[in-house]
Amino acid sequence: MSRFNFLTKIETVNDIDIYDLKIPWHKFPFYSGYILHYITQEDIIKTEYLSYKYYNNTDYDDIIMLINNIEDPFNIPIGLEIKIPDKTELDKWIKEQVKLNS
Repeated sequence: MSRFNFLTKIETVNDIDIYDLKIPWHKFPFYSGYILHYITQEDIIKTEYLSYKYYNNTDYDDIIMLINNIEDPFNIPIGLEIKIPDKTELDKWIKEQVKLNS
């Protein structure tokens, strides 16, 4: 599931797309548990590597940041512990949230 399938683009500012974030990411339940990941310098330089490492695609990098209440992915302390949710559970929860917020 690509983030572009469920986020609504509001505008583009300085070549950066701004999306509506009606989904309460901080309330993700982690029913199926999670993998703990400790942020490295590589994660800060290329946040999409996190998504690729755990989900085999780069579509979830922003979502991982949002679920972990990280507003600025380029200003994360090295060593910060974050939670990587189960992809199947994450996809299901996103679909439910999109339905609720439609």
